[in-house]
Amino acid sequence: MDDVSAGTTSPIHATYTSTEAIVSAGSVVRRLFGLTGRGGVVARKKPRTAAGKKAKVEQVMTEWKGGTLHSGSKKGPVVRNQRQAVAIALSQSGQSRRPQKPKSKR
Repeated sequence: MDDVSAGTTSPIHATYTSTEAIVSAGSVVRRLFGLTGRGGVVARKKPRTAAGKKAKVEQVMTEWKGGTLHSGSKKGPVVRNQRQAVAIALSQSGQSRRPQKPKSKR
C-alpha cells in the first residue's frame, strides 16, 4: 500500500508504453474474434466432437429462429424455410455427408 501511495510504478507498467499495450490488446482481440489484418474473417474449422457439432447446430437454428440466418453470406437473403436452416446447420457442423464405408486395402 505504501508503494502505491509513494508514486512508484510496478515493473509491468515500467516495461510497456501505452502504444505497445494498445497494439498487444488489438492482437488479442483479433485472435479472439478470428479477424485477419486485412479486415476479413478467418474461416473456422468444423467441430470434431459430438458436443461441438450439437452446439453448432443449436447456434445456427437459434440464428434462424431469431431471423438472422442468411444463406451463403451475410449479404444473402434471410433464410425463412426451416428445412433450409437444418441443411445449413448440418453443413456447417460437418454432418451433412453420408457416412461412407471404408475402402478395402487391396
